[in-house]
Amino acid sequence: MHYRAQRYAPHLSNYSGAAGGRTFPTAAGFHTSVTFFTDDEGVYVLDARDAPAFADRQADGSIELQKITAEVKKRITKLRNGRLDLPNEVPFTEPHNTG
Repeated sequence: MHYRAQRYAPHLSNYSGAAGGRTFPTAAGFHTSVTFFTDDEGVYVLDARDAPAFADRQADGSIELQKITAEVKKRITKLRNGRLDLPNEVPFTEPHNTG
């Protein structure tokens, strides 16, 4: 069994494992998250918390990736220039993301 980090053992992780409502692939059910991310150009926030569906399925069940991407980009806000430097250690990073 994978406990994610020593501090969780012998219990499982402290977040849900539900499959619904995801806006990005993850093993944890972050249904209403506001996602912060960084790269060399800046620090950003993607606020999809109360967003409607980014695209409707076509009659054949397909979905237009370009339409979803365009709608998601509308919800991204740049907060500052430059990369956010966070230490890759607990408590700054969740234990299962340090390895």
